[in-house]
Amino acid sequence: MDFGLSEDQLLFKDSLRRYLDAECPTARVRAIMEGPDGHDRALWRGLAEMGVTGLMIPPAYGGAGLELLDVALAAEELGRAATPGPFLASAMAAAALIESGNAEAQRRWLPAIASGECVVAFALGEGLGEWDAGKLQTRANGGTLSGEKPVVAAAGVADALVVAAMDADGPGLFVVERAASGLTVSPLAGLDMTRRVDRVVLDGTPAAKIASGRAAIDRARDVGLVLLAADAYGG
Repeated sequence: MDFGLSEDQLLFKDSLRRYLDAECPTARVRAIMEGPDGHDRALWRGLAEMGVTGLMIPPAYGGAGLELLDVALAAEELGRAATPGPFLASAMAAAALIESGNAEAQRRWLPAIASGECVVAFALGEGLGEWDAGKLQTRANGGTLSGEKPVVAAAGVADALVVAAMDADGPGLFVVERAASGLTVSPLAGLDMTRRVDRVVLDGTPAAKIASGRAAIDRARDVGLVLLAADAYGG
């Protein structure tokens, strides 16, 4: 049994590496890091054209429908180039939307993520690093969310957030659009300026529920852990 990478996977890694060598040299990385939000829209569009933003998204929604391994290979090359931007946040949000099984939310957001038209971020962690879906303090009530997510990757450039919160049925996922009332996003001064993080406060913020239970939350968290490891390995 062959546990090595396929020819297609090796070709993809090589193509992405050559693209990043050409389009994301150290000088550009530094320029993006020193920019207002750490996000270069032109670079993001280029990655989308290469299919990077839609690797795990099903073909029906404009993606490639590949496995997490393929996304991790992309994360490795992005980490090697210290590529700034919302890749991690976007991949976690896409995983949450896919696992949610909510067809309406998938139709609304997955094609836009795959094409690079929109950035969607995933908001889970609370308190001093609490990432357990069973211990969430953010609450949903009457179609609104209230609570705080102190560290959310790429929230500052996101068009929407996929938020983990508790309601009467237990943990679940909710989509909050950027223009929603009661939503405050404040940038944080982190050490890694290639991956911007923000504090998110929800105060009676309108939200659409897309999933009940913790399966989609846990899947998105696990995807994030794998991609962080791949990013670090590439670095």
